[in-house]
Amino acid sequence: MRLIIVALSVSHLSMATVAAQTPPPRLTAEQQAALRAACRADGQALCSGVTPGGGRILECMRSNQAKLSGACSSALQRAGLIAR
Repeated sequence: MRLIIVALSVSHLSMATVAAQTPPPRLTAEQQAALRAACRADGQALCSGVTPGGGRILECMRSNQAKLSGACSSALQRAGLIAR
């Protein structure tokens, strides 16, 4: 019985975690190019150890939002990827 309760609790937490994650908006090729240009140096300085894919670079940028350059921060805000 205890095993079932633990399994249900873990399952519920996993679903809550997935539901809380919203996928990033789709970006045009122009927006992607602007973000790459504005955030290249920030990405190299702050997220060089992060493996690309699965939104990991974006999550790194979000977690380092206070350290982003003005240009990168503005570009991410315009794209709707970080809060203003």
